[in-house]
Amino acid sequence: MEYGFDEQLVNEMIKEKKGIGWSEAQLLELQVLHNEYQSTSDRTKDVVDFIQDHLIDETKTRRQIVKQLKKMGLMVAKNSSKSIWTENEIEELKALYEKYKDLKDFDVEAKQSPLTTTIEIIDENKENSYLESIDNSKESAENSTKPKKNIDLIDIIAKNLSFPKSRRQIIRQLKLSNIYDYSQSKRWTSDKIDELRSLFCNLFIDFKHNQLAESIEGSEELNLCENKIDKDNFMDVLLSKFSDKTKSSKQIIRRLCKMVNYRYGRMGK
Repeated sequence: MEYGFDEQLVNEMIKEKKGIGWSEAQLLELQVLHNEYQSTSDRTKDVVDFIQDHLIDETKTRRQIVKQLKKMGLMVAKNSSKSIWTENEIEELKALYEKYKDLKDFDVEAKQSPLTTTIEIIDENKENSYLESIDNSKESAENSTKPKKNIDLIDIIAKNLSFPKSRRQIIRQLKLSNIYDYSQSKRWTSDKIDELRSLFCNLFIDFKHNQLAESIEGSEELNLCENKIDKDNFMDVLLSKFSDKTKSSKQIIRRLCKMVNYRYGRMGK
């Protein structure tokens, strides 16, 4: 308290008097002008210049406007012209999300890769040796110059947008528009845990390793190195078959470590 008044209130009054702070009326005006800019088709100026030209208080500097826009969550990057989304851009984002949200395989390049071809052969002919298929996949992959990359929903949206936006901008806008919360996609539901557990077990059955049951019970550590399994190829197959493509390989390995005595880092080829 200062002179019988709340110190924070006094500081706000001083700032407002000096033209630094923003009154409720000014904040409302700022919001209205921002919405006006979003709906206008004239984009010869960026949003900050537009607001500065139309504000009643002409003493507000560009820096003050940018700072307040960021506080209000209306600007997410230094370059305002790139960080602000137009209505048309948001509509395109929504359309792309609806188009790709149910896709099971986001990796377009992987559809032509030796790994995917091997998986298709395995699915059609269960009796074929899994190890033989993996060896063929490994040999073909070594001859391939195409780098492997895990592509998720955000990547595929960014690739198909008609305008440049970063991953962070796309994730933020999806959440602001109540379309998709990327942070929620990182959480593991009981269904996904059960699916991963079942997939993990089935893959090892295909590899004909009977130590799996003992490992799950915790009686001994499951060591892929001792079982002579190529850990990278094994994870490639597991990732390609797991339905939740929003999960990274690190997230899946971390979850496997919680499920069984599974040490990925210590395994060798």
